Amino acid sequence: MVRHGSVGLQSRAAAIAAAVLFAGLGSAAAQEPPKTFTYRCDAAKDNTIEATFINSTNPPTARLVRGGQTVVLTLGMSGSGSRYLDEAGRLFWIKGRDAQVEWPKGTAFNCQTGQ
Repeated sequence: MVRHGSVGLQSRAAAIAAAVLFAGLGSAAAQEPPKTFTYRCDAAKDNTIEATFINSTNPPTARLVRGGQTVVLTLGMSGSGSRYLDEAGRLFWIKGRDAQVEWPKGTAFNCQTGQ
């Protein structure tokens, strides 16, 4: 009987240690500094977007600067890549170095980063 009790204590201790480890990893990810990338686009006007990805927010966000306008989009559901959007219908969908953009809503173009 003592043997079963010590196994239970060992399992409980391992579970606590794992929880502490994962909690530490979560806080490290939350402190990850924002990353900024410059995208060149095939749009006729304002063909450069500077995108700063902020993973410390919940949900993660992307701050986009195009021309003189700055917008913040929120990470949404995606089957592939990362899809950011806002209530005004702007879309910034990235996969690898490529981005599909809709800004303003209904005006779609493609972008690519060299980074």
